[in-house]
Amino acid sequence: MMPVAELLRPFRPRPRTRFVRFAGVLALAMVAAACTTTDTSDSSNGDDADKVQGSLIADDQTLGLTADDRLVALRAEFRALEATPAGAAVSWRNPGTGHAGDIRPGPAYQVNTQSCRDYTHTVTADGEPARFQSTACRSPEGEWFIVT
Repeated sequence: MMPVAELLRPFRPRPRTRFVRFAGVLALAMVAAACTTTDTSDSSNGDDADKVQGSLIADDQTLGLTADDRLVALRAEFRALEATPAGAAVSWRNPGTGHAGDIRPGPAYQVNTQSCRDYTHTVTADGEPARFQSTACRSPEGEWFIVT
């Protein structure tokens, strides 16, 4: 049986235990930081924007988005669909207009030979939020086509 003094002595973590805790917290912080990306580019390079066909954001004229807003939003949609883990947000913002949004893709799944993903795109333009839910499927050429 242990002496009472031994039982009442405060617990002191060993240095190795502290290191393991620190490493765990650091790893968790790195994973959390990787969950969101933001595009604030106002360039009109639409290379990736051309790879998303039929987006509701590009077709909706009621939001008041400019052509530059649409390019930034479509490039973010492409990044979200192409390479973002399910549930992680890809955020975008056009500093010229202040319009912004974020895209949260769901898990990828197969339909015949195509990879598809459901996603939500939330846009805030002129202080008004709008939310779109869509499904996109990837063609063998690397383009995403919105199917719903």
